[in-house]
Amino acid sequence: MEIYVKGINNVIYNNFINKFIAAHPEHTFSRNFVKSADIILTESLSAEEAELFPSLKAVFAPVVGRNKFDLEQLADRRVESFFVAGTPKIVAE
Repeated sequence: MEIYVKGINNVIYNNFINKFIAAHPEHTFSRNFVKSADIILTESLSAEEAELFPSLKAVFAPVVGRNKFDLEQLADRRVESFFVAGTPKIVAE
């Protein structure tokens, strides 16, 4: 699998992402644009951006809010989307 880590600048998220990358050398991870990405890990993805990835199978978002994603377009393309449930520890209550 090719995984594109798009625009995540949060230090805490990146620590977890880096541990995940180290634990899964069987996958290719990139923080640079990868048109052939199967999976995108991001905090936002517009419909226009999603169209740039013809092989996209899933979007993982370490966020609760879904307003920065075109969920209908992703569903129409049969792209699975996954979000954090509840309030992450790094968010002030």
